[in-house]
Amino acid sequence: MSKSKLVIYTGFIVSACLSLFIFLVGLGMKLYHHFTDDDRDIVNSTKQIVSPRNNIHQNFKSSNQSVKKDNNPKQSQRHQQTPSSTSQEKTIVKQLPKTEGQSKPKKKTTSAISREFPGKQYFKMGSNNKYVTQLGYLLINAGFGKYYTKGPTPNFTVADQKNCQEFQEEQGWRGSNADGYPGEETWKRLILIWDKNH
Repeated sequence: MSKSKLVIYTGFIVSACLSLFIFLVGLGMKLYHHFTDDDRDIVNSTKQIVSPRNNIHQNFKSSNQSVKKDNNPKQSQRHQQTPSSTSQEKTIVKQLPKTEGQSKPKKKTTSAISREFPGKQYFKMGSNNKYVTQLGYLLINAGFGKYYTKGPTPNFTVADQKNCQEFQEEQGWRGSNADGYPGEETWKRLILIWDKNH
């Protein structure tokens, strides 16, 4: 056999072996993928069979939670309404007027003053009546009360007589018209001053 023929035969055999090897490798890969795909399908099918139980359990939990929320709408409303209610209560408390500690308004003595002159018989030394007290307030209001030490009293004293005399002299009266005992004109002018100041 010549060398050229030997080379040809060996090349043919080598190529045949390589093609056979490639064929076997490809066949092995196909078989591997086939069996592995079947295993994956089996695993997935088993997961699908088992998973409904878990889904049922999860659905049951979620349904219970939703039922609890639906059964307690008042509590959620209370939690939502508490801030607004407290703010409203604060505003109501702020708007309420304060009554404690407020001093009561003092009663005015205007109504206690007699508008008409009661008469000279009430203004004698040692007299004791309400008109003497009113005379004292009228004199103090007019600015003639410096002889009072404890304020006007129902007793007609020298302090009343001196205060009244100074007021009469201030009017320009002299003699018996400024003796310190009030008359109708003295009372009238004292009332006019009282009305201006009140």
